[in-house]
Amino acid sequence: MDSKELERMLASMTRAGASSLHILSGHPPCVRVQRRFVKSEHAVVEPAEVEALLADLLFDDHRQRLAECGQVDVLYVARTGQRFRTTVLRQENGLAMLMRPIPEAPPQLQDLQLPQQVASLVELQSGLVVIAGSFGSGKSATLAALADALNRTTSRHIVT
Repeated sequence: MDSKELERMLASMTRAGASSLHILSGHPPCVRVQRRFVKSEHAVVEPAEVEALLADLLFDDHRQRLAECGQVDVLYVARTGQRFRTTVLRQENGLAMLMRPIPEAPPQLQDLQLPQQVASLVELQSGLVVIAGSFGSGKSATLAALADALNRTTSRHIVT
């Protein structure tokens, strides 16, 4: 797999409305569509192919963090300009990549169908708010929507 093939897969993933692209050494790439994994027709990805894809993506500090922690998050910007949050992690068979598209605009609170108590968090005058949950549960979308609501309605300092 080369960078052109990766770009084609990302474009295809976006058209299909997939939430993530998974590239694991020793397996064919797959996408996650509506919480189901769908294997691509691409051949099995060899460890050297993943290493080659990561050659230009990881800087020295990323490589150091990957060596120390076993995973690192980086930003990948496709040729189309679309951005992808990319998690690189070390697995038994070699390196793996998990790529998730970053929306161009933050989601709106009302579109997330969250309880009213979540929307009321923007009215707090002080304190600490912790958003927790499992992978894919909507933590980042919730935080983005809350930050956007705060930015539109107040002039407070937000720390994330």
